[in-house]
Amino acid sequence: MAQIIIVDDEVEILAPLEQMLAQEGYHVSAFFSGLAAQAHLHRHSADLAIFDIKMPEMDGFLLLKSVRAKMPNLPIIFLSSKVEEQDQIIGFTLGADDYITKPFSKHLLLFRVAAVLRRHTVGTGVNLDARVCSGALTIDQDRHLVTWANTAVDLTVTECLLLLALAR
Repeated sequence: MAQIIIVDDEVEILAPLEQMLAQEGYHVSAFFSGLAAQAHLHRHSADLAIFDIKMPEMDGFLLLKSVRAKMPNLPIIFLSSKVEEQDQIIGFTLGADDYITKPFSKHLLLFRVAAVLRRHTVGTGVNLDARVCSGALTIDQDRHLVTWANTAVDLTVTECLLLLALAR
């Protein structure tokens, strides 16, 4: 399943959102600050990120700019209490794939997450079903990427294929 990063400084939003996405089968990493998420994303891969905009230290707009420099194809959804049209225009101009305003419908959020992931995987050829997970181990068969406890493991293609055979 997809690896999703959530960043929101409000625990009342972050914890239930993390739980809801995990119950849907997504692998979720949640962060209270943009700086923590930025550090994580510079070391680990993700399939989708959900950013709040109004956060201390680093707001969602700055976080998006920083992440786009390293991961230009990462789909990003803003989930924000900033409801003005101008804020949404700024978000899309900076490269957001979707913009959802708070308060939000949990069901619609799940459908929009699935839609953004579907559009991204169709456009890039990434097949999320091509992943094999076993405990903390994740193997992406198509991209020959291996992660252990959300940390990238540097393996050759042959080593990745051997590990895949063992994991199956």
